[in-house]
Amino acid sequence: MKDSRLDILYCISHGFALRMVLQTNLLNKIADKGFKVGLIGQGISKNLLADIEIDPEIRLINFEPEVGFWAGHFLVLRNYILEDVKGNVALWDKHLTLKRNAKGNLGLKIKLMLYMGAFYSVRLLPFVKKLYLRLEKQLLNSKQTDTLLQQLMPKEVVSTYPVHWSEALLIHSANKLGIATTIHLLSWDNISCKGRFPALAKKYLAWGPLMENELIEYYQIDSNAIQVVGVPHFDVHVDTVNGSNTGTLEVTKPYLFFAMSAPRFAPNEIDIVEWLATQVTEGVFGDNMNLVVRPHPQNVTGSMADASWVERLKKINKGKVNVDFPNLASGKLAWAMQQKDMFRMSQLLHGALVCLNSGSTMSIDSLMVNTPVIFTSFDADNQLPYWMSAKRLIDFPHLKKFTKIGDIPVADNFETLHKLISEVINNNGIVSKSMERVLEQECSSVKGNSTQNVVKYFCESIKSVPASAIAS
Repeated sequence: MKDSRLDILYCISHGFALRMVLQTNLLNKIADKGFKVGLIGQGISKNLLADIEIDPEIRLINFEPEVGFWAGHFLVLRNYILEDVKGNVALWDKHLTLKRNAKGNLGLKIKLMLYMGAFYSVRLLPFVKKLYLRLEKQLLNSKQTDTLLQQLMPKEVVSTYPVHWSEALLIHSANKLGIATTIHLLSWDNISCKGRFPALAKKYLAWGPLMENELIEYYQIDSNAIQVVGVPHFDVHVDTVNGSNTGTLEVTKPYLFFAMSAPRFAPNEIDIVEWLATQVTEGVFGDNMNLVVRPHPQNVTGSMADASWVERLKKINKGKVNVDFPNLASGKLAWAMQQKDMFRMSQLLHGALVCLNSGSTMSIDSLMVNTPVIFTSFDADNQLPYWMSAKRLIDFPHLKKFTKIGDIPVADNFETLHKLISEVINNNGIVSKSMERVLEQECSSVKGNSTQNVVKYFCESIKSVPASAIAS
């Protein structure tokens, strides 16, 4: 009888993971090797993937896990119990954001008081952490998830965003059932800025040496369980540099590129963008200089979007200024881009003299297409408190390493920003050696073979799984 089991079940709960596993053709390439592949997550459907060429043999599974009262809160509470939230800038920033949102919300105020009570109690009574971890294991036990995995019978379950409730359930259940598990992280900040993973895997795929070292530092993972593979969704940038990612861009060169962040992270960034638009329009950086502004998906959709920013961007979208709004995919996945939009973004970055941003993943995207980076770590003409200022972003653990290793220039006011942009223009947008070094640390492979590295990993991994691996 022919084996009907899935070989690989990839979990997706975030739009960036969609970019990593589908818009790179990763899953198609795994399927081309003769493996049975499944994709599971909330809202996963043919409609969500309408603009992506996906192998019809790949099974799409919509997973809507049951979420009880405690399960709905433990992913926030657990950081206060398991992490030093006050010592981690990224985690403490989340706490202070919740605190600001609690004004006029008595329920949220009470929750935050309880969270901080838990934080201090663990330091006074260490056994509280042990009790919590026991409770957490019980919360992760899900008959719904167990039954689903026993029906699908995958040989390997792969999580891309393990701090998400649904993926934690799947990894925990797979471990319990004796199914092989791998964590293949979607972003560079997941280990240091999102809190501890509720469920760990048996094996890990790391972007580069930095991520490998973080897995060892934070989780004491044996180095033999970690495979450094590069970043599949950055392969498109190598195609762009080599000229195989073709397309027509109606943007006049030379131009500066500004990659925006959400208002929560850089509250006055729109003022910097408008200042830069004025400088370019008035020819301050040369009569031929243009500007391309790329809003983050969080600028245009979701709870962190600000409609007033969109209107202000539309007003400057003329003449030498081109505002390139992201084309988002429909569905429940946050930040999911249409495939053609990813290719366009890569081309826009490649054609730019410099990429300005307050500290986003676009910094790595930029270096992958040989475009230097400048961080805009200030609040226009305002002096905001540190915990509301864009200045705090470069103190997030992952950005602190990136800035230090790559010697990334940081602008802390308009005068410095003008000076740094002028230096880049005079240097014709050449990437420094230190920026090349940080790229090697972050991504390891910059040759466009990361997707193939992952395919090779699974070819070897699946073949090593015994036929009777799954428990009854």
